[in-house]
Amino acid sequence: MDDEQLVAAAKAGRRLEPELLRRLEQLFDAGALWNEPEPFENVANPAPIDFPTAELPDWVRAQVCNVAEVLEVPADLPASMALGVLSMVATMARAAVTVSGNYTETPNLYLVCGMPPGSGKSPAVKNMVKPLYTIAEKVAADDQAANRDASQRRRIADERTKKAERAAAKDQDMEADARQLAIDAEQIVVPPVRQLIANDVTPEAFAQALADNGGTLSLVSDEGGVIEGLGRYLDKGKPPNLDGILQAWSGGSINIRRKGTEAVVIDDPRAVIAITAQPHTLRRMLADTEFEARGLLDRFLISVPQSKVGYRTKLLLPVDQATSKEWSTRVIELHHTLTANPGRLYGLDTDAKSLLIGWEQATEPNRKPGGTHHQIVGLSSKMQATAARLALIFHLCDQPELDNVDAVSMAHALRVVEHYLGHAKALKPADVDPDVAGGFTLVRWMLEQHHMSCTPREVSRSSVLRATHGATYAALIGPLTRMERSGWLRVTPAQTWADSLRAGKATNITILIHPAAGTHLDRLEQTAEREQIIDHFDATANTERVIGLHLQPEPEPQPQPGSYLLGEPQETSP
Repeated sequence: MDDEQLVAAAKAGRRLEPELLRRLEQLFDAGALWNEPEPFENVANPAPIDFPTAELPDWVRAQVCNVAEVLEVPADLPASMALGVLSMVATMARAAVTVSGNYTETPNLYLVCGMPPGSGKSPAVKNMVKPLYTIAEKVAADDQAANRDASQRRRIADERTKKAERAAAKDQDMEADARQLAIDAEQIVVPPVRQLIANDVTPEAFAQALADNGGTLSLVSDEGGVIEGLGRYLDKGKPPNLDGILQAWSGGSINIRRKGTEAVVIDDPRAVIAITAQPHTLRRMLADTEFEARGLLDRFLISVPQSKVGYRTKLLLPVDQATSKEWSTRVIELHHTLTANPGRLYGLDTDAKSLLIGWEQATEPNRKPGGTHHQIVGLSSKMQATAARLALIFHLCDQPELDNVDAVSMAHALRVVEHYLGHAKALKPADVDPDVAGGFTLVRWMLEQHHMSCTPREVSRSSVLRATHGATYAALIGPLTRMERSGWLRVTPAQTWADSLRAGKATNITILIHPAAGTHLDRLEQTAEREQIIDHFDATANTERVIGLHLQPEPEPQPQPGSYLLGEPQETSP
C-alpha cells in the first residue's frame, strides 16, 4: 500500500494495522500530506508590541528589564508583577487620589499575564514579588506580637470580670464595678495576624480572607490562582459568587449574610491581584456571558505576550543581584514611607487632570458600535480609573512627599493603559465567525499543550470551547468542520466523525493538527502585529498631542526626513 492509498484508507475509516498507523503518523508529522492552511482575518491573536518599560520609574524598569532579559521571558510578565507589588504597597498604606470633587480612586490593581506552560513563569514571578513577601512576613511578625499582648490583656480583664461578678453575686454593692470591668474587657480588641498574600482563594472564600486581613489582601500566583479557579466554574456550568472580587476592586462595601455562617461585613475592601494564567483560560472567560455581564475581566489589566519558548538560549544565567537588591530595598523603603502616614489623600495637578480628561474625551467615540473599543467597551470605560491609579503609583515611586500627581506620571500611566487596551482588543476581536474563532481557540490550545493530536474527549474535558460552544460533542462539529476545510486540522475517520459526534459518540475519533500550525499562526500574528503597531503609533501620537495641548505650546512645523516603520518607507509632510 503506497502513501496515497494509506491516506485514502484512513479517510475512509478503515481499520489499520499498527505498522500502517505508524507510517500514517510519520506522513502527517512530516507535513507532506498537508496543504498550507487558509489564512483568516481578525482571528490571529497578535501580541502587541513589547511592554513599554520606558514608562516605568527608573528603578522599577531596571528590575523588570533585568528579569526579562536574563530569564528570557516577555517584559509583560515581570512588569505586571512589578505593578502588582507596587499596587499592594500603596494599598496597604490606604493611599488614594482625588480625581475630581468627591471622586477618588485607590491604587489597587488586578493584573493577569497569560503565559503557556514551560515559559519561565515561576522564576520570574519569584524574583519580582520577593520584597512583598518580606514585607508580609514583617507585618505578620508585628501582628503576632500585638496579638499576644492584646490576648493576654483580654484574658486578664476577663478573669477580673469573672471574679468581680462572683463577688457581686454575694454583695450587691459590687455590681457597678463588675459591669465596668466587663465593659473595659470588651474594649480590648485582639488584632488578627494578617496574612497579606494568598496564592489561591476560591470566590466564596475571597470575602472571608479579606475580612480576616482587615479588608486588604493580595493574590499573587504563578499558577493562575483565582482565575483558574473561576475557570473551573465554567466546567461545572454554574456561576460563581463574584461579589467579593468585584467590590474589592471598586471599594464598595461587602455585606454577606448566609444562613448558618457568620456575616462578613467590610466597609472599604481593597484587593490586589497579580497572577499568571493559561491563555486559553482567559479566552474562555472573556467569551463567557456570566463573567461579561458582571464585568469581572473588565477590572483586569490583561496581557498575553508572545511566548519566547523555542527561541531561548537557555544559558541559565542568574539575574543581576545588585539590581534585584536595589529593587527590594526601594520597595521596602516605599512601604515604610507610606505606612508612616497611612490614609493619605493625594490630588491631580491641573495639567494631569487636563491630560486625563483629554484622553478620555478622545477615547469615548471609539466605544460606540463599530468603534475600535466597542468589543471591549466595559474594560475601556474603566481605563480612566485605571489610569488615575497607575499615575498615583508612579507618583509614589519617585515623589511620595508631594501632594499632587503631575502630568508626567499621568502620561506614563496613559501609555501603559494603551498597551493593555491593545492586548484586550487582540484577545477579543470583533465580528468573527464563532466557528472560526472556536477553531483557532482549539488550535492554540493544542499548541500550548504540545498536542499534535487529541481526542474529542480530551477537548471536552479541557472545557476549552465550553463557554462559547457548549459542552456536548455535537458542539465541536462547527469549529472542527471549519478548521478541517481550511487545512488547520484533520479529523479521522473522515467519513463518519461528524455523524458520531452528532450522536454523542467520540470513540476512535482523532483530531490532528497541521504540523506547521505554529509557524503559520505566527505568520498571521505578525501580520496582525504590523497593523497593531501602526495603530499603537497612531494612539501614541494622539496621546502626545493631548500632552502637548496642555503642557507646552504647539511647535513650529518643521520639514522632517523620511522615516521607516517596519521596513516600509513612510512619507512625512511638514
